[in-house]
Amino acid sequence: MIFFIKTLDGKAWRALVAGYETPMVTVDGVSVPKLKVDWTDAEEQASVGNARAINAIFNSVDLNMFKLINSCITSIEAWKILEVAYERTSKVKISRLQLITSKFEALKMTEDELVSEYNERVLEIVNDSLLLGEKISESKIVRKVLCLLSRKFDMKVTAIEEAQDITTLKLDELFGSLLTFEMAMSNRESKKGKGIAFKFAYEQKITVNQSNNEVNQDEPIALLTKQFFKMVRKFKSMNTAGITVRTGRHDGENSTRKANDFSYRRNNDHDKKNYYATLSDEDSNDDEVDHGTNAFIACHVTFGDGAKGRIIAKGNIDRSNLPCLNEVRYVDGLKANLISISQLCDQGYSVNFNNKTGYVTKNKARLVAQGYAQVEGINFDETFAPVARLKAIRLLLGISCICKFKLYQMDVKSAFLNGYLNEEVFVAQPKGFVDSEFPQHVYKLNKALYGLKQAPRAWYKRLTIYLGDKGYSRSGTSKTLFINRTSSELIIAQIYVDDIIFGGFPKAFIGNFINIMKSEFEMSMVGELSCFLGLQIKQRSIFISQEKYVKNLVKKFGLDQCQHKRTSVATHVKVTKDINGTVVDHKLYRSLVGSLLYLMASKLDIAYAVGICARFQSDPRTSHLTVVKRILKYVHGTSDFGILYSFDTTSTLVGYCDADWAGSPDDRKSTSGGCFFVGNNLISWFSKKQNCVSLSTAEARECLYPDDLDE
Repeated sequence: MIFFIKTLDGKAWRALVAGYETPMVTVDGVSVPKLKVDWTDAEEQASVGNARAINAIFNSVDLNMFKLINSCITSIEAWKILEVAYERTSKVKISRLQLITSKFEALKMTEDELVSEYNERVLEIVNDSLLLGEKISESKIVRKVLCLLSRKFDMKVTAIEEAQDITTLKLDELFGSLLTFEMAMSNRESKKGKGIAFKFAYEQKITVNQSNNEVNQDEPIALLTKQFFKMVRKFKSMNTAGITVRTGRHDGENSTRKANDFSYRRNNDHDKKNYYATLSDEDSNDDEVDHGTNAFIACHVTFGDGAKGRIIAKGNIDRSNLPCLNEVRYVDGLKANLISISQLCDQGYSVNFNNKTGYVTKNKARLVAQGYAQVEGINFDETFAPVARLKAIRLLLGISCICKFKLYQMDVKSAFLNGYLNEEVFVAQPKGFVDSEFPQHVYKLNKALYGLKQAPRAWYKRLTIYLGDKGYSRSGTSKTLFINRTSSELIIAQIYVDDIIFGGFPKAFIGNFINIMKSEFEMSMVGELSCFLGLQIKQRSIFISQEKYVKNLVKKFGLDQCQHKRTSVATHVKVTKDINGTVVDHKLYRSLVGSLLYLMASKLDIAYAVGICARFQSDPRTSHLTVVKRILKYVHGTSDFGILYSFDTTSTLVGYCDADWAGSPDDRKSTSGGCFFVGNNLISWFSKKQNCVSLSTAEARECLYPDDLDE
């Protein structure tokens, strides 16, 4: 308003600031308004300025405010009324300023809020404060915005703080940069695909519950996509008898259909169920539509090629002692129907995909008892099996970047059954398979089985001999690494129990390795390496992270809703034994530290902090648990951080090391740290407490001179 009145002319602004008084004249000692015909030019111009100012004010307010000032003659009079109406009295003004200050302090961006919406909220508060005469400095606003952005902008905030001077950064520049970053993230997000219609099937008899033919238009149909119609609500009961589905005809008669392919499997070892059903319609007929299914007349499903199919009916597949499938859609024209994959997984089932002939293509148990962090055994030297280390995996990734080739993964369908035994081994009869005639007898094994201590050794021995005969040599330092190299050909294979990672050049040489392995063992190609030993790997420019592991970890310990930390440990705090502190649960503390130690496979920035916390596992206190939780909050905020392996690198091996001088306040021992690069790619790092105690400079000299004299 002020600037608008200033643009009219100087006289209007002067009338608003200095005020305007009607020209008066004294007649017989009494002041009366001066006649307009007697006004001077200056008085005329002052009157015009006042009129313009008050006209601008009248046209700038709403109807309610106009009622307050419509009787005003001068612009300054109307202006003072508006000041009181908007800003109130001084006490009210102070209260409003306090309220605005509280809003500014609590100004935090929500996770689903856009940058433009957040910008509007910030500017609204800043402008309200400015109207009340309190201007918030731009540097303060910028710092506030950076501190209270949502978690997805943490990486951008760090980059801005490192690259620019926050005190001179403009607010519009900041929001412009954030808006650009938000648009880039939106473009990288995977698009939601169309749904793939599930196929329907029957083996015995399938009954449609006509009373449940209700349509839920909000259920998207898709297989292995983000949006899909849920074909199955939940498993209510376990079934083993027949499956029946009846679909009504227009004439009210029921027709019974047969299901010709149905299988149900259960893995007793791991207490997981594998469930897969395929149904084929033998007598599909458009006339088989019940009058009670009119709710489905306008309901369709979308196929993979974009075509649509009409839903004729919906019912339940109920069978004794097998999962009950509720609200299964019968789609016109479909020959087979896959059960909802996502719901099966939610219920604790795993899915076996069958090939065209109906045989399971991949159905094997996994060795999970030993976990990822296997180490050499000391009690059973004769049964020791070599295990790939994470350092070796990172080194292999670095080499693939230098040689610029991709890594692939193969899977042995039954690794231990491929291991031959050189000695006689007998095992007890498994529970449930005891021979009633010979209950005291035992079985003699011809091949290695799961749970047998000699099984890993037998498998590795056979694999080593076989690859050796094919021209592959085993590494002297890593017993699970095999190399075949010529002047123009190279292939490297890393073995981890029944998973094989390999890569090389040219492609024909890789194909030869695949054929060699498949000719001797039952193997399947997994494809390009994307996940191994809990590491998520992206091979465009190889990037490894443990984002999924971090999310599961913070959720496990109940810290998924906590505020993130910018650093893994406070720089001003020295962690000590804290003998007087409160003792905490040893099991919880060790579980936290152990999880973080495994997380160090891709997060070297927590190596020092986790190493210090690991020293107090024998007697943890509250102060130690607080430090560990801080580390967990830090990794939660940086869950998408990892290690990038660049293809633009050399084969030069470089190492860096350092140590803190007497960093431990308990025993004055130092902590050494180091990292090693192949070119630009980080392959190994460590943080370890030294065994010796740090000595003073004088004492060190005293010990040094006698040694020199002896020499």
